[in-house]
Amino acid sequence: MAKIYYPAVFHKEDNDTYWVEFPDLPGCLTQGKSFNDALCMADDVLGEWLNSKEFFQVDHFDEPTELGKIMKRYPGELVSMVEYDDVSWKKEHAKVSIHKTVSLPQWLYELASEKGISLSKTLQKALKDELGIN
Repeated sequence: MAKIYYPAVFHKEDNDTYWVEFPDLPGCLTQGKSFNDALCMADDVLGEWLNSKEFFQVDHFDEPTELGKIMKRYPGELVSMVEYDDVSWKKEHAKVSIHKTVSLPQWLYELASEKGISLSKTLQKALKDELGIN
C-alpha cells in the first residue's frame, strides 16, 4: 500500500465541534474541536485503523467507496477524502529501531571502521535511496 484515500463524513455539532466517521472502516471514528482539528484527527485515526487491522480482525481492505456514493448516502453532511500515505505514516509513528545482522566482507568492514563510517546510518541511507524515500 502506498497512498490511499478514504471518504470521511464530518458531522458538525451544535457547539461547532465535529465528529468524523469513515463509512468503509467500521469503528474508525474521531472528533475535533474545529473542522481543522477534526481533519487532523481524521488523518491520525485513519493511519491507526489501517495499521491495526489485526485488532479489527481484518486481513484485507476493500477498495474505498466512491466519494459520490458516500455523498448521496449522507446528504447535507460534509464529506471529504482523507489521504493515508503508508510510508509517511510509518516514518512518523513507527519509530522503533530493530536490530538486524548483516553480512559483509571483512575488508569492507575494516575500511569503513578506519574511516569512521557508521554502518547503521549508511545502510539506512542506502535503503532509503533504493526505495526512493526521503
